[in-house]
Amino acid sequence: MTQPLTEKIGERVTIYLRGKTWWASYQLDRRQQRESLKTNNLKEARRKAQIIELELQQGHRDAPPPQVAIQDVITDYVSHLKVEGRAERTVDKYEKVLERMLAMAREKRVVHVSQMSLRFIDHFRSTRKEVGRAPKTIYIETTIIRQMVNFALSRQLLAKDPLKGLKNPKPRPTKQPCWSSEQLEQILNAAKEPQLSVYRLLADTGLRIGEAEWLTWDDIDFGRGVIHIQPKEGWTPKSGDARQVPMTDRVRVMLEKRSRKTPWVFCAAASQKYPAGDQQISARRLLRSLKRLLKRIGLPEVGKLHTFRHSFISKALAIGIPNATVRAWVGHVSDDILALYTHVLDGQSQSAIQRFSAATPTSGCITDLSQSQKGSST
Repeated sequence: MTQPLTEKIGERVTIYLRGKTWWASYQLDRRQQRESLKTNNLKEARRKAQIIELELQQGHRDAPPPQVAIQDVITDYVSHLKVEGRAERTVDKYEKVLERMLAMAREKRVVHVSQMSLRFIDHFRSTRKEVGRAPKTIYIETTIIRQMVNFALSRQLLAKDPLKGLKNPKPRPTKQPCWSSEQLEQILNAAKEPQLSVYRLLADTGLRIGEAEWLTWDDIDFGRGVIHIQPKEGWTPKSGDARQVPMTDRVRVMLEKRSRKTPWVFCAAASQKYPAGDQQISARRLLRSLKRLLKRIGLPEVGKLHTFRHSFISKALAIGIPNATVRAWVGHVSDDILALYTHVLDGQSQSAIQRFSAATPTSGCITDLSQSQKGSST
């Protein structure tokens, strides 16, 4: 017997087959409502339609919110981020992730935000894994999609959460690459200008490369011996992380010797496009130069510009500078990430174990470990 394509359920509800899925059609608040019953089984579709019929008769059914396209939610959400004052690069990052998700949704014929599902997210994550994206990247991208759906819920663009029950466990942080003090000096001794001054600043301050790129002479306070990391037109520090970073003696000497012909503290070399040599430094070109230098002096090429920051934090912690002070210098960094920066260098490790071995045994021992940890910094 052929299955009917439409069927009247009660006085007000009609069910019909669209593709392989049953839908319900009914009048509510003088508007025609169409609602997916999310089943391909006729018996189950009838049961769900009878519930709708009963709710309509008793006046307990609210009109569902209008179906809103994913593209429209993305547009509204990105506008919201801009109004909130999010950094331009953060907004760009969100847009790229959401546009990537939208492209996959179109392939899957998922048009409305209400049609998104856990299965849809699973497919997105597996696709990103197949192209070699790291667990941390997939976690961040999933979080961005989740935030977009939360925005739609907060704006009443959804009747219910299509991603209810989503689990997005945060991956364990990976150990950060780090150079020893000796390796850092080897790099600085082998480097040439114009890269040398930038490397020295990164090594002695823990600045991010973007912070060095946007550093102006207005940020340099020789009187107080500090470098101001602060927002300026077209750029804001990561997480709005305005702070003051003290200068080491050699950073001060390096800065005092630099030309001040442009607002930028560091400029790239003159080129055909910029014959005056007044353009900002390029992180990409600096990284290429660093890779060539590491190869030339025989150091592992896993290092990158951000490794200067890792090494600065590691060295500061290794010589006993308190966590709070290190945070004040380098800006936002979580406890989990900060712990990964603590690299005990080989020489220090050997020295420590020798002192441990030489210690004279005492007649007693600490039985309550908590007593030995009072006042210690974690």
